[in-house]
Amino acid sequence: MMIMEINKNMTRAEQIGHVYEYTSKYAIYIGSRVKNESDFVETVIEKTYMEADERTAHLWDDYSFEYWIDYFHKKCMESIYDSLDPEKFSFDFCEISEDVIEFEANLKNDKKDFIYDENVNYNAQIQLLDERLNLLSPKQRFVLILFYVFDTDLSEIADLYNLKELKVKSILADSRKKLNMPIPFFRWLLSYQLSLQPPKRFIVDDLISNTYYKTGVEQYRPY
Repeated sequence: MMIMEINKNMTRAEQIGHVYEYTSKYAIYIGSRVKNESDFVETVIEKTYMEADERTAHLWDDYSFEYWIDYFHKKCMESIYDSLDPEKFSFDFCEISEDVIEFEANLKNDKKDFIYDENVNYNAQIQLLDERLNLLSPKQRFVLILFYVFDTDLSEIADLYNLKELKVKSILADSRKKLNMPIPFFRWLLSYQLSLQPPKRFIVDDLISNTYYKTGVEQYRPY
């Protein structure tokens, strides 16, 4: 789940623009990590916008707006997932494997913060992590990023992948094993890279213009 703060002093249109802008950072970064396609973010954001646009005229109160943010986030993740090539996972989700047991046993440690040391050169570890990530399938990379970097619940990932939670654990456990890197370092590096990712402001401007300033929609501006 994306965590974002909305400025209560913004107009609703500005708040919606902030959501688009914030979401574009995620889509761009996931695009670079999962798809390696330069135009990936435009496809994801535009598809998500088209599916969520009809709801924006009804966001009169904060509760409705917060619900819409959650809806928009889920739609964005669905758009990304739908863009990935079909993949059949061979894991047997009827049994709990040793990898799943190890995954569950290390959940607490994996979520600990990485202690960055400015005196250490991490270039070799970063290169190794990139190489190992590239050996994983796009859907394995996506599930790792969702769970460890974005702190997405297992139940949400299971819904997205249309799998049982135990099978999602199997995918995570297998991906974690193949990554063979300290997960706190993985989380720190990708979160840091994400923080450096600029939003696509021109997309936001276009979306806000289309939503609120086209003929016949002006009267629905919810602020």
